[in-house]
Amino acid sequence: MPTAALRLFERFRLFSVQKAAAAAMKLVGVALAAHLDAGLEGFVLAYLVAAVTGRILLVVFGWQVLARNGLAGFWRVRVSSWSEITRFSVWTNVITTVSLPIKYFDTLLVGKLVSLEGVAVYKIIKQVSLVMTMVSDSVYQVIYPRMAGFLARRELREALGEARRVGALLLAFTATASLLVALTGPWLIPLVFGAEFARDLLSLNLFMFLRAISCAFVVVHPLFLASGFVKHEVGILLVANSLYLALLWLLGTHLGLLGVVLAYGFQFSAVLGPKCWILRAELRKSAQQPAAA
Repeated sequence: MPTAALRLFERFRLFSVQKAAAAAMKLVGVALAAHLDAGLEGFVLAYLVAAVTGRILLVVFGWQVLARNGLAGFWRVRVSSWSEITRFSVWTNVITTVSLPIKYFDTLLVGKLVSLEGVAVYKIIKQVSLVMTMVSDSVYQVIYPRMAGFLARRELREALGEARRVGALLLAFTATASLLVALTGPWLIPLVFGAEFARDLLSLNLFMFLRAISCAFVVVHPLFLASGFVKHEVGILLVANSLYLALLWLLGTHLGLLGVVLAYGFQFSAVLGPKCWILRAELRKSAQQPAAA
């Protein structure tokens, strides 16, 4: 809820303050645990205290933003749509669970199908692509409330126009980043990480190319969710990620790290394609409604 308040009033700087404070507290706690030789329990306690304190700070920021915008008494307002809020919360949490394979299981399978060295190279590939991921994630946070505002006013065409403009800007950035990695990777990666990590530049460049496209189309996901297709999202992710794991196993076994990268390309295409098709059908439907009336 405080996250939603900060997003709606576009107070994104406070997210940076909260994350920096939580990270600093974690660093101090871990250093103290190491100094006192507190063992595993001490490190776990440091992480827990930092995480809980960081969330409390986020709640404080959210409450302050609401108060400054005349909504300090929001908790006294009677809510008449608990069922809708509950359903949306449940389905979005299911989405988070269904998304786990693409976030974590791929690294585990690379270790089993390729090699431990392959895991290290794959981690480096994903780290290099973080420059695009961090930008696209930030855009997602900003554009979701804007998409929700457009759709609340039934301005689907305007929302799609905004999504296209932001997507074009993102593509210009991600394509440039991908090209820079392709040009500088052969000498920069051995210099920074070591020569052994530059043995599979083909997989790196292909992953950067696919990641550039995926990040450029990130605007589709908040638009799709804000349009109310939360159940559709669960179904799409469930099918796409199930096929992704199967394809990852098959291609990873025969093609190694290159097969893992190709499986990733299939996964985001299998998610993006149905969403674009559904949104296009929704646009046609909304365009026909005035004529029918």
